[in-house]
Amino acid sequence: MCIRDRSFGLRTGWSIIKSMLDPETTEKIQFLKSSDFHVMLSHIPKNQLEQKWGGDVPDLQAFWPIRYTGKEPSWNPEQEKLLQLQKEKDQQKTIELEIVEQKKRQVAEKEREEQQKIYQEQERQK
Repeated sequence: MCIRDRSFGLRTGWSIIKSMLDPETTEKIQFLKSSDFHVMLSHIPKNQLEQKWGGDVPDLQAFWPIRYTGKEPSWNPEQEKLLQLQKEKDQQKTIELEIVEQKKRQVAEKEREEQQKIYQEQERQK
């Protein structure tokens, strides 16, 4: 997470909160000065950042209503592969769960049939 131009209150609050957090968590939070905005480019694609932060998107003058820039977010091919693999794993898991449920239904049906046969046999013996 990148936080820019932190105020005195935020700096004070962060110094207190930081001591209570795990060091791994605090490493993920960066406070940026005006001269450090190039760091954001390592986390956010240039076509999603305003020009004032070093990006390609024109600086916004009005924030409402939300304006569509017409540019699709750029996707990393590796990220796309990972998303596809995750989707395939999810589909496989769904299929496996459906098979398990189907087997459970079959077993339950057989048990009902056996119980019904036992009941019918008991009725005949009476």
